[in-house]
Amino acid sequence: MGLARSDRLSRNFRRSENNCISLLTMRNYDKWSRNLKALQIFVSNNGHALVPASTKIEVDGVVVSLGSWVSYLRVKYKTGTISSSKKEELETFSGWSWGPCKPGPTGDTQRDIAMLSARQSGRSLQSIADEYGLSRQRVHQILRRVHQPEKINA
Repeated sequence: MGLARSDRLSRNFRRSENNCISLLTMRNYDKWSRNLKALQIFVSNNGHALVPASTKIEVDGVVVSLGSWVSYLRVKYKTGTISSSKKEELETFSGWSWGPCKPGPTGDTQRDIAMLSARQSGRSLQSIADEYGLSRQRVHQILRRVHQPEKINA
């Protein structure tokens, strides 16, 4: 006797689900490997792993936002959600630190106002970030501080 239709569908779904999981795992592994390669390039060019937030490096024809990735990993470390194997792998890089890189300048009022004006005229965060050599996240933080100083300084 054959399996009931619902049992066959359930088994096929599990098989399909496992294939999707292995595809996702492979994609994540490929991305991890590519990002590590970008970090390796940065370290070999700079002699340290203190990656500025706006750093982007091309690896195998793909632009890797290395600074954003490193910042993301530091957040995962602080929240305890990074695997020990990945943690150990990153710590092999010369000059790797789990703390943030040196903080940037406290602020450039003229630049910050110009950035706010550009944003209010409809420019994207990315175009402003590119113009000033900053990450989109940093531009967003600056604009929030400049636009609402009473809330932030309170």
